[in-house]
Amino acid sequence: MKKYSVLPFLLLLLTLISMTPKHVVPMEKQYFTVDFDGRNWAFKDLRTGEPPVGLYLAGDTVLLDFEMQATDESYTFYLDGVEINASYYNEQYGFCYHFVMPAHDVKLTWKSRNLMEE
Repeated sequence: MKKYSVLPFLLLLLTLISMTPKHVVPMEKQYFTVDFDGRNWAFKDLRTGEPPVGLYLAGDTVLLDFEMQATDESYTFYLDGVEINASYYNEQYGFCYHFVMPAHDVKLTWKSRNLMEE
């Protein structure tokens, strides 16, 4: 009698196991934005040679050239309110900035100061 009561349970169990999905759909990659405070035209993305679109994956290295560099101005750049310095100087591009994109949106701003007025 016990054999007959276990058999329907096993059949039900096998049916449920066969209904589980065979593959898992990977999650879409999430992009985060760099807010240039409406002034992305002042930068050039060194990978594309175009103004940056501001969409990056977490962990991407963001490489930027500040196109508006004037010789009589001093510039200070801020990433989320924290001052950042130029990463390096390139003869072709001038001062270049790079940072690793965090897993959240960031804001890149700058202040300029006229050196001729001092």
